[in-house]
Amino acid sequence: MSALDLREIYFRLRNNLDANSSSSEALGNITLKDLARLLSEACIETSQDWHRKPNGNDVDELFRLILKRDVEDTKAYTNHLSANSVRELLSTILDSDEHKINAAKEALLSTLQLDIDFCSDSRKQFILFGAYGNGNLGDAEQAQCISYFLKESGLSTTDIASTSWENRDYSYPFSERKLPYNAILDPERISNASMIVIGGGGLLGTPHFPLHNERWLDFIIGRKVPYVLWSVGGGHCHLSDINFEAAYNKLISHASLVAARDEESYVAISKIRSDAIFLEDPVYAANIQQLRSIREGGKIHAILKHPVNDCESQFVNHIRNYYRSDAGKNLTVSFLEPCNPNERQIMNDFPGCRTAKNIKELDHVLTGARLGVTMRLHGAAVMARNGLKLIGVCQPKIRALLERYGIKDQFFDRGFEDVLAIMRDDVRIESIRSADISQDLIKKLREDQLSFARTCISLAR
Repeated sequence: MSALDLREIYFRLRNNLDANSSSSEALGNITLKDLARLLSEACIETSQDWHRKPNGNDVDELFRLILKRDVEDTKAYTNHLSANSVRELLSTILDSDEHKINAAKEALLSTLQLDIDFCSDSRKQFILFGAYGNGNLGDAEQAQCISYFLKESGLSTTDIASTSWENRDYSYPFSERKLPYNAILDPERISNASMIVIGGGGLLGTPHFPLHNERWLDFIIGRKVPYVLWSVGGGHCHLSDINFEAAYNKLISHASLVAARDEESYVAISKIRSDAIFLEDPVYAANIQQLRSIREGGKIHAILKHPVNDCESQFVNHIRNYYRSDAGKNLTVSFLEPCNPNERQIMNDFPGCRTAKNIKELDHVLTGARLGVTMRLHGAAVMARNGLKLIGVCQPKIRALLERYGIKDQFFDRGFEDVLAIMRDDVRIESIRSADISQDLIKKLREDQLSFARTCISLAR
């Protein structure tokens, strides 16, 4: 690696880190091998190659070294390959909002010092942390439902607060105190917490700052702040990602209690924590306590989402074609994550579609439907709660839910022509069943959540 190569990377990083000393110190720990991976062998030979067109290896290595992730999709890959030079590509990545946000996170993390004593007379609280503000209905309702079970187990309203690093266009429902998004990095507040409740939702399925940050974990572990993972979701692929594996192992291993929300998550998390338990999604468990019966009409209602695999893409394409046909006049469509740019793009294909940002709104959207078809787990749960005839598609966790409802045969992950055939045929619609929700199931879901809540309270400081 030439001196000019080193100088180029060093000063570009320094200029973009706004003199953040902790990040500058971290830069000093980057090895020559890491720096060498930025460029092809030819570029290591001479600094003149900073001016050549970037290749795929340059894009991959810059993303992994600077942003700690792979390029998100083919479109982004093509866009970065169009840079005029490797130097321009490096500048683009360092000037990105994502890198600036990461630098800001590092600055906040630098305040987490174990050797500082905090003398606070503030009331100790249970702090709930999750992706509550990310704009997804299923995540937005988590804090309220966890709080419900904690209060049913003896805590008062003043004992509980919540915070979410993600903050989108609208807030999440929560009747107790909401803390600022950066409260999870406030050293005094988290040092004085009675308990940090991490959950629910798929917090271990994609990166959710600061759960994958070892500095944050070392602080709460060093401060002996008890924390639990409450009905979290996550897969083996993400948990074993080289960029996050060490942090996730630490997060899961040191938790006071660990509960996974579905079979896939339970299998993945159990490889790290053998005493992890299975605990249903608290949103599902809380809302099934109050069954409803909506006014049935003549419409079919489909809850869609942006596709993330071939199965989901195929289903969305089938529904799109149906929606545009004459038969589509009997179909209404809604989306539960309208803040997501990928979701908004799909919404453009369904003019007149509706959105719901909480369960109360979804209850209203479903009014007048005779059949529900859903790609969303929480859509299935709310449809079942409303006594709607129900078809689930694509997601294994929906299949597992329908199996508990006694209607596993109404789940489809292929043969979507059969779903459309049902939607076109009044006789076949009548043959579709609503969920069989027994009082025993309702009682078990409640008792499981309350048992977990009571154990959390017993482990708190």
